[in-house]
Amino acid sequence: MTMTASISLRNHNDDQIAFCHIDTDGYQDFTCEGFVEKAWDMADKMSSTLSESDEFRVTMTIDLDLRD
Repeated sequence: MTMTASISLRNHNDDQIAFCHIDTDGYQDFTCEGFVEKAWDMADKMSSTLSESDEFRVTMTIDLDLRD
């Protein structure tokens, strides 16, 4: 089972200004729910200082491969 999340912070011109990739390498006993919660937490931290008037955008892609 592998889980990855890619988080991108983009400006008003849709230029990427920050990027974060999270995966489960090195983690043990990681549940799907826990992984998604940590990914959302990181996305919130990346955008916490922004306001709607800043015209920034946060995108996140989560891939949960639950096969053994």
